[in-house]
Amino acid sequence: LGMAGEEFVFQYEIDKVKSFKNYKPNFIDKIQHLSIFAGDGFGYDILSINDKGQSVYIEVKTTESDDENTPFYMSINEKNFFDDNIKSNAFLYRVYDFNLSTRRGKIKIIDARSLINDYNFDPISFKVTHK
Repeated sequence: LGMAGEEFVFQYEIDKVKSFKNYKPNFIDKIQHLSIFAGDGFGYDILSINDKGQSVYIEVKTTESDDENTPFYMSINEKNFFDDNIKSNAFLYRVYDFNLSTRRGKIKIIDARSLINDYNFDPISFKVTHK
C-alpha cells in the first residue's frame, strides 16, 4: 500500500511539473523517487521541484480509508526531518481513499509547519539498547 501510494504521488508530481508555465523537459529529471533507490534514510520519499525550480521534499503516507484524518504512522527519522525542515519546502502528502486496484486516491498536502503544529505525535514504540 505504501509503495503504491508513493508511485501515485510520483506520477502526480510529474504531471504537476509538466503543467508549469515555464516547463522544460529537463525538469522531469529533477523528480526522484528516493525511497526506491536510496531507501528510507532521508526522512522523505520523493524529491521534486516547484514552479520556481526550488527543491520540494515529500513524505507520502497512504491509507485506504476515505477519511483524510485516519491515523498514520511516522518514523522518528521522518518526524525529525519535518522538525528540522519546518521552514523549508517539506510536505507530507496524505494519500487517502486509495484504491489498490485502480492505484488512485485523493491527496491532502500538508506543509511541515502545519504538520508539526496541527497534528499530535503519539509515541508507540521504543528503541531499546543495552545499558
